[in-house]
Parts: sequence; C-alpha cells; structure tokens
Amino acid sequence: MTVHKNTRLLPKQKLEIFDKYHQNNQEVTDLASEYHVSRVTIYKVLRQVKTKQFLPSKSINKSYRTLQYGLKRLFKIERQLELRLKNQAQRYNKSYPGEMVHVDTFRLPLLKGETKIAHQYEYLFVGIDDYSRELFAAVMPDKTSISAQRFLVQMLDECPYTIECIYSDNGKEYKGNLLEHPFVTTCSQNNLQQRFTKVRTPKTNGKAVFLTRYISDSD
Repeated sequence: MTVHKNTRLLPKQKLEIFDKYHQNNQEVTDLASEYHVSRVTIYKVLRQVKTKQFLPSKSINKSYRTLQYGLKRLFKIERQLELRLKNQAQRYNKSYPGEMVHVDTFRLPLLKGETKIAHQYEYLFVGIDDYSRELFAAVMPDKTSISAQRFLVQMLDECPYTIECIYSDNGKEYKGNLLEHPFVTTCSQNNLQQRFTKVRTPKTNGKAVFLTRYISDSD
C-alpha cells in the first residue's frame, strides 16, 4: 500500500469511512489502502466523526457558520490570494507543505441588528500554509492565549501533514512565557518553531492578515 503523506480527507470522505467501518464492517487496513492513508489516520477519522470534531462548532455569529457563506468566501479568498500574492509568492514561498503556517486573529463584526451591549464579539482565528495555501479557520469567543491554543490544537488535528513553524504577529495570544502561555507551551510540546513579525509591522505577516481582513469584508 502506498501512503501519501500529504493526502487530505474531505468531510464527505470521512463520513464514508465512518459508514464503511460501522455499517459495512470494513477493516481499518482495507480503508487505509482504499483512501491511501495510514491506519493511524483512519482511527483518527473514526474518532473525529464520532465526536463531530470536523464539523463547525456552534456560534452566535450564524452567518460565519453556514456552508454557503464559507464556500463563497473561500472561493473569493483563493482567487484574491492568487492574484495579490502571485509575484510575492515567487520570491519567498516555502518548499513543501507545513514548512511554515501563517496565523492571525481578527475581531468579527456584529451582524445587522446586533448591538455591543446585547451581543458579544467573536474572533476569527485563521491559518494559511505558505506553500499549499491550505486554509484553516475557527471562530472563538475571545482573543486569548487559551483560544489561540484551542485553534492550534484543532489545526494540528485537521492538518494532514506535519507543521514545522508558526508565523504570527506579536499579539499576546501568540507570544508569552513558555511555562505559563498555553499557545507557546503547545508549540513547544509539538516541536513547532515560532517566528514573529517585526514589532509594529504586522503587514510582514501579510498572507494571514490579508486573509482575515478579506473574510470579514466579503459579502
């Protein structure tokens, strides 16, 4: 069996694997061979589907949770990234998936009719792989190191390849003491190198910054 390290299973495929395993009694080894992944990945998929970890979590900001909304924005994002970053990417793109992932955080706007008093702001955490342009996103209730750590764990769990480096701005959610900062601690535990933008120059993390801004501004 040939296992492709960078194979990424779609939600539809994960559901298929879950059904074949539980309803058709198909063996893990056979599923791994059929989908060109390892047995470990199959067990991981079965666990994800059972606990619904690969599905969007609940959010009061409903427009950011609909399939139509997400697909529409991702389509625009990918086209815009391709156009804006084409020349820039040729200069400093990484050599393989996971070599560097850009991350950023952005406060989501309130929906029409919502007020600051009655509704709580939510925060969009995004990651984009420098090489493949693969996107990761999650909506969190705040912009804390704990929320950043939760996003990182989710991204590591969803990512089909090994992430080596996280590139971010100097926000408090990403930078802090190794022993006391959840995000920094999780990076260390997973052998992730951390690199940061120059102080007061977040534009140097342009891929993730542009991504968050574009998601927020798109209709």
